[in-house]
Amino acid sequence: MTTKRTLQFAKNIMYALLIINCQLSIINCFSQGAAFNTTGAAADNSAMLDVSSTTSPYQGTLITRLTTENRDLISSPATGLLIYNTDCNEFQYYNGVNWTSLLNASSVIASISIAANPSGAICSGTSVTFTATPVNGGTTPSYQWKLNNVNVGTNSISYTNASLYNSDKIKCVMTSNATCVSGSPATSNEITMEINPTLPASVSIAATATTICSGISVTLTATPTNGGTPSYQWKLNGSNVGTNSNTYTSTTLANNDAITCTMTSNATPCLTGSPATSNTVTMTVTTLCNNIFAYWKFDGTSGNTSDATGNGYTLTNNNSVAYNTGIISNGIDGGSGNTNKDMTNSSGAAITSSTSPISISGWINFYNNNNNYNVLAGVYNGASGIQLEYRITCAGDGDGNMQFTATRYKMQSTAYQVTYTPALTTSTWYQVVLTFDGSNLTLYVNGVSRATGTTSGTGVSNDGTGIEVMSRALYAGNFAQAKIDEVGIWTRALSPSEVLQLYNNGTALQYPF
Repeated sequence: MTTKRTLQFAKNIMYALLIINCQLSIINCFSQGAAFNTTGAAADNSAMLDVSSTTSPYQGTLITRLTTENRDLISSPATGLLIYNTDCNEFQYYNGVNWTSLLNASSVIASISIAANPSGAICSGTSVTFTATPVNGGTTPSYQWKLNNVNVGTNSISYTNASLYNSDKIKCVMTSNATCVSGSPATSNEITMEINPTLPASVSIAATATTICSGISVTLTATPTNGGTPSYQWKLNGSNVGTNSNTYTSTTLANNDAITCTMTSNATPCLTGSPATSNTVTMTVTTLCNNIFAYWKFDGTSGNTSDATGNGYTLTNNNSVAYNTGIISNGIDGGSGNTNKDMTNSSGAAITSSTSPISISGWINFYNNNNNYNVLAGVYNGASGIQLEYRITCAGDGDGNMQFTATRYKMQSTAYQVTYTPALTTSTWYQVVLTFDGSNLTLYVNGVSRATGTTSGTGVSNDGTGIEVMSRALYAGNFAQAKIDEVGIWTRALSPSEVLQLYNNGTALQYPF
């Protein structure tokens, strides 16, 4: 009985000591960091957990032990999470991106670099291949290419793109399947693209005139695009002509001659389309200059009007004929009243015999359709044996009609006339042409033959010699109440096609055509 009581007492003493020890431990845990040791020492003030084994039996601390497969099943690991990898026999921690060896002593570290081919600056539209070089990628690494941080490409060691833009950024993320690798997934260096725009070379040419008279000088000028310091080769009907110049000049061009220019550029970088061939300029060499006697443009602003052909038949401005807007540039203006003013020259050389051919062409714009006798232009030669007058007149009937008349007038005798009477529109330009081929007198209005007749005989008296525009020779009171422009005289009969060419769809042509 005494023995049982002694044993029970001993047990009670042990329980009390254990309770006291635990209470002391609890107090230590709450007052500072937790301490685990065999000495009862408090935790170090700088530690939340202080584990030590300084007396026998000596013991260590075991942290979480995981295989690589188990480790990778941790959902959303916290940065700084520590494990011991039993596959790799090393401590590893999560750095916020991937699992990394704590000491990097025995770890296999994954990395990747990329390179571009071609490298450096490229031209727009160039195909570029980016190739990845993995380190410790394992047997079957996976790749994710990124263009401006957007996934592109396929799970391949290379990525090709032919539509890159300037400042595009390319990188690659490699996931290794190597055993005990750290640093996976690994992100490569980033390549920033420098894209130069393409420079398409081209050239265009223009001529000072494309419809010309035979022998007229024409200059063609080339305008290059992206030419750098270009070289030029001009071609006439496919054959090389001219010099290495941006201009080409010729006075021997023929009808239907075709001129082009080939430009070779040295512009850099990214030049395309060189050598470049220009548009084709096709020349029209008109016969309108053949046998032209005189031509007056009336493009001045005051005073006399010179002969544009250079033949010297200047018209004298009598009584201050005004200049106003014409069918082309300026013209002369007789005003809306029947006032005494005209343009004249004293030569009758356009008429050399009673059968010599002649043409007179001009444009007229009426102020009204009254009965006034409007003279557009006339040529007179009162020399013995000739005594002829040719003139174009226009007279209103007061009822809205205008009679256009071409006259071959035997001075003081019979007048051979052909007429055309259309409804008149005032403030409208009309082209009127007289032609005489030696026997037939023809009247054209607005490019179309309106009337023709056969004439014969010779003059019988002298009615004067000269050229008059805006009035009828020797007769006062017959002054054009109209504007007149682009008057020409030829010592031959113009053909219907030439008259139509002068009409030019109602916009007129001007010497040298």
